Amino acid sequence: MALATMQPTPTEDSGLVAATLAGDPQAFETLVERYQTRLFGLVRHYTRNPSEVEDIVQETYLRALDDWGPGALPDAPLAWLKRVARNLLIDHLRRQKKAAPSEWGPGAKNDPETSGDEFESLELFLALTSLGRKKAAVLEAFYYDGLSVREIAAERGLSEKAVEGLLRRARQALKALLPE
Repeated sequence: MALATMQPTPTEDSGLVAATLAGDPQAFETLVERYQTRLFGLVRHYTRNPSEVEDIVQETYLRALDDWGPGALPDAPLAWLKRVARNLLIDHLRRQKKAAPSEWGPGAKNDPETSGDEFESLELFLALTSLGRKKAAVLEAFYYDGLSVREIAAERGLSEKAVEGLLRRARQALKALLPE
């Protein structure tokens, strides 16, 4: 099967969003099925707690139903959903960091609820968001979604060389932003 046929087109997605807003539950179910794996993968990378992952993904879809309207249809629903999920993750990780006593910080062994990995994830997450949408999206697609350079190029309408260049520059920028 050709790669291009595996990727939904923006027209298909926009049609599903419009049908969802018109009250078609099957259209919304199709959107959820289409993007659920990618949203779960994104969220799971930053918080390993399965109930937190479910809550954040569910809240992402609820925000879509609340925010999408006749004059506010997203051109790229997946990009919109991922942006909302990222914002919810930032809020979640910040709340966790504030709620944790200082002796339960990164690397602490006595934290019953949160591992040090989640605090380090906040740093990584904030660094990713500061890279800019294009670089962050390419890194996310490559590392978290597990897409190949060819798949990212097809999805984003770029050449493979352009994707490779974006990945290289994004890695360099991320390395400069993160402590060793």
